[in-house]
Amino acid sequence: MKQPIFLFLFTMATNSLEAQTIPVFPVKKSEPVKAKPAIANRRNSNSHALDSQYKNETLFFIDNSHITAGEFLDAYYRNKEQNDSGNQIKNYLNLYIIFKLKIYYGTQNKLDTVSSLKEEGEYYKKTIVDDYNSKTARPKISVNDLLLPPEIAADLKRFNEGNLLFYLMSTKVWDLAKDETGLNAYYNNNKTAYQDKDYNSIKETVMADYTIYLENEWLKGLRAKYSIHLNENTWEKVLKDQGKIY
Repeated sequence: MKQPIFLFLFTMATNSLEAQTIPVFPVKKSEPVKAKPAIANRRNSNSHALDSQYKNETLFFIDNSHITAGEFLDAYYRNKEQNDSGNQIKNYLNLYIIFKLKIYYGTQNKLDTVSSLKEEGEYYKKTIVDDYNSKTARPKISVNDLLLPPEIAADLKRFNEGNLLFYLMSTKVWDLAKDETGLNAYYNNNKTAYQDKDYNSIKETVMADYTIYLENEWLKGLRAKYSIHLNENTWEKVLKDQGKIY
């Protein structure tokens, strides 16, 4: 069974889009918007912000789906570069919104119920539950428990989202980018950009450009279909807590 690494998948799925900005629309600042408490995740030395009182406030919406500040910050700290520039967290928010937009599309279209993904999710769930039971003195848990310990639930969520992202990128972008008919059509429509070089001599470059094109077109459709709203009140708190100037 493949073990998708979240950072690897997240980077692959967004590295062609770093210069793009998802259009977001501010939520009124009159009072914090709260969703159900975010699942607590494993901590590291930089995760003090997860203890902030705003961690359960909604940072942004995709339609009526809430993504909390705590969930965003946990992902940010897990993927954060050691030499953090002043704009890194702002850039990461854009990438994280793109990531969540893709996941939202997948769940709305029930692609997370694809049999292969469900089977892998159940196998991974059994693996981490067995590992938890072997290392803890606390009461044993079962894969059939409706409520799993927060760290197990969070780990399972990351795995399932990573698997779903890989499936989406494969079916919506990577597999299509290998199609010779589409590749040739893209090349013929953009010959001037390649200075009329022979297709076969620059096929890898054309495929890389076509991959970016396909992903951008897919995202344009998602942006048009789903609304994205940023809770600026909570975002200001996040930035201030990170010592950044908003």
